[in-house]
Amino acid sequence: MIDYQAKCQATESTQWHHPNEGLLHAAMGLVTESVELLNFNSEKNFLEELGDILWYTAIAASHLNLTLEEVSEVVDSGSPPPDSIEALVTDSAEVLDLMKKSIFYGRPLDHQRVAQLLANILDSVEVCAVEFETTLDDVMEKNIAKLQKRFPEGFFTSEAANNRDVNTEMSVY
Repeated sequence: MIDYQAKCQATESTQWHHPNEGLLHAAMGLVTESVELLNFNSEKNFLEELGDILWYTAIAASHLNLTLEEVSEVVDSGSPPPDSIEALVTDSAEVLDLMKKSIFYGRPLDHQRVAQLLANILDSVEVCAVEFETTLDDVMEKNIAKLQKRFPEGFFTSEAANNRDVNTEMSVY
């Protein structure tokens, strides 16, 4: 195993091609929130995770200079997986993979492909919302209400993010 690990380290990219940090944050968030959605434990938790995925989708769209409305109009030529949650996980992972290839391999980031994946994610969130008898707008509204409880000043602070009251936040669901 030591020999294997040494060979792995020899072939690891140590180059860093400066990414769009906001888009990287969104890509990482999409993956982690999609995995959290896989492990939901209640309807409230499911809808909260959908809201978080939507939030990261909106952030990613902003860093592509797109609105969510513009993202919703992008068409992906691929066929979506039959399961909405599976689609969320795979599309989120592909966004992160594109970022990885841009950051560590120096490939140009395919903004059109990222936009297509964001469109797929948006569609999947809507399908999931409907399955729980709610709407995309309701998921958005509750996500913003949760964030208003977390950040009462109206903007991000590390202190508020690290010292939040989850029960108070979840009261909006």
